[in-house]
Amino acid sequence: MYRPEDCYWTVGDNAAQVFSSARRALVAVGDQTYTAWLADGNAPSRIASWAELHDVIMSAGLAAAAHAIVALKPDDVTPQQALDAAFAAGLAAAFAGAPELDGVYPIDAENRSRIAAIAASLRAAKGKRDGAVGFRDVAGEIHAFSGRQFLDFAAAVESYVFALYTAEATRLAGHGADMPNPAVTIL
Repeated sequence: MYRPEDCYWTVGDNAAQVFSSARRALVAVGDQTYTAWLADGNAPSRIASWAELHDVIMSAGLAAAAHAIVALKPDDVTPQQALDAAFAAGLAAAFAGAPELDGVYPIDAENRSRIAAIAASLRAAKGKRDGAVGFRDVAGEIHAFSGRQFLDFAAAVESYVFALYTAEATRLAGHGADMPNPAVTIL
């Protein structure tokens, strides 16, 4: 049975490795987990290119696997695919001194707008707002930020998004550019 979240793909003419959506990695065809999967009667899906696999993975809602494809084969996907995967995967944030806020946060267009609106409201209040700011991570867990913590988080998201657009523009101009690290530590 085809389950895109736990499937292997042979990409192009690569006979030595397959891509695992579950493991988000290239694995050798002799890999023990892969050979056990084959022994269970499964077969890898064949796909022509990394760009095509990226689109299949994204359409299945597997943003982290699509992001892994971009990391593994950045020159084999389009700049737009790289950007889409990064936005869909979110931003992993670790908070120094506040581990209860650690999580992977959504940074799709809707959530970037929410983050910007909350940050603007907090800045306009100039510290006169009491209470916590609740924001959900990609798993749906609500985290309670202080106003200062949320402003620091919003600044980190803004910096990451700027780095993403800069990498995209550099790649569109025909120059190689690595995508920025999708993890930040907020002090």
